[in-house]
Amino acid sequence: MARQISFPSHTPLSVITGATGDLGGVTARLCAEENHVLVLVGRKKEKLEAIRTSALEHGARAAITVRADLADIEGAAKVINAFEGISAGPRYLFNIAGMYKGDDELTNPYLKLQLYGTKLLTPRQLLNSAIIPPWSGVVYSSSQAELFDLPNSSKYGKLNRKGSIAHIEARRRGIDAKTVLFGNIQTATSQRFGLTSADTIPLEYAALSLLHTIEDPSVAARIILPSLQHPESVSPQQTSAQSQDSPFQERTLLVSELGDNPSEYVRNYISCMKRLRETLTLPRIG
Repeated sequence: MARQISFPSHTPLSVITGATGDLGGVTARLCAEENHVLVLVGRKKEKLEAIRTSALEHGARAAITVRADLADIEGAAKVINAFEGISAGPRYLFNIAGMYKGDDELTNPYLKLQLYGTKLLTPRQLLNSAIIPPWSGVVYSSSQAELFDLPNSSKYGKLNRKGSIAHIEARRRGIDAKTVLFGNIQTATSQRFGLTSADTIPLEYAALSLLHTIEDPSVAARIILPSLQHPESVSPQQTSAQSQDSPFQERTLLVSELGDNPSEYVRNYISCMKRLRETLTLPRIG
């Protein structure tokens, strides 16, 4: 007999890809604190179980783990199958998988397949699935490499732009999709590269920004880079959606700036992001 799990119609259901990564794990905890039902997707079995346990302890209504490699075409199918028999309220996709973890990955031949799968093919399959009811919101996390020609990372930047393609495709289909481009985030990897708190964005801040962005229908894209003023600390309550005095370089692209004509959306998106990029200064990258 097929599994049947029902939750109240107001209960959010959030899918988090890359849930075993630093940003994915914090995003899962914040969603849990808002009593979401969670579908946690990642490759590491033990880490997935640890994230699931933490989510339940922090208030998640339920947490389902999906061990899948989203660079594999079967990975998205595993995520889709996890929805069978689940009834809940608004559905959100946090597509965090595929975030850049260091220069060593740039020489890995697996990188192209991984990013193509996580940034483009998987979102396409999830958003086009007949099993999953319409999505209420989708947010793609991406890297500053998509904006700037960083040393040794032009290949990564080109691959990461697949996320913008998926975002634009979703918007054309009437889905409230958006992209958040981050500068360096405070992780073990950033420390390994010698980056300090002055050169990075706190994980809590980055995850909160994803939540506020996905909940704001007026936003099409957001860019968050470390500040040149080098703040020593940032309150987790200070988010781009709440504060006019952000301690970081933040820029927001509004849906209203892109026009109503789908055929012009791509051109407008590219030109607007280029304009925003010109107002930013690339911080130290290690």
